[in-house]
Amino acid sequence: MNKTQTIKEGDKPNSFWQDRILLESLISQILPGLIISDPKKADEILAFIKEGVSLPEFLEKYPEFDKWELKVKPDLTRTLNFINQENEDNFFPIVDFNHDILYYLTEIIKTKKLLSISDDDLNYQFQLRVVLYKNFNRYLNLLLSKLGAKKAEVAAQALLGSFSRQEFLKVLSTQTGETPNDLIDNFFNLKK
Repeated sequence: MNKTQTIKEGDKPNSFWQDRILLESLISQILPGLIISDPKKADEILAFIKEGVSLPEFLEKYPEFDKWELKVKPDLTRTLNFINQENEDNFFPIVDFNHDILYYLTEIIKTKKLLSISDDDLNYQFQLRVVLYKNFNRYLNLLLSKLGAKKAEVAAQALLGSFSRQEFLKVLSTQTGETPNDLIDNFFNLKK
């Protein structure tokens, strides 16, 4: 695999995260075309990576992507690698890839200039969406884990039925006792 990384040596996350970032970058580059040409395969790939597979495992199953060039933006890995969590066994996606809250988080990133996002760079925007999807769901998993099993299950069910950003933040605020602004601020301030 020809891996062109633009990550400086001092900015590299640990090997597990480096592998996941490369895999997610590859996925972000191949999915837009697959969604149009072969949506069934795109769904299959998304289901497969949810199992926490490594880049070599992915390429073993899908060798046709072995020659793709991987390009990872350094600011994505530096700014948005929120949680250094090697075990993804308990990862449960509460918001889907196109949830309104992820669009809202993208707008906050643009407004606060946390990252330099060009409206013309669709590949970068897609990579950002993948990173936000993974990390915001990890953040939600972390919040819910603090509630206890029964309350977490009730909260997760309520959140799964909340599709608008306002409704989602209201439900999350009610379940956790934190204000919507604090929930968003804590997400962006969460350190590795």
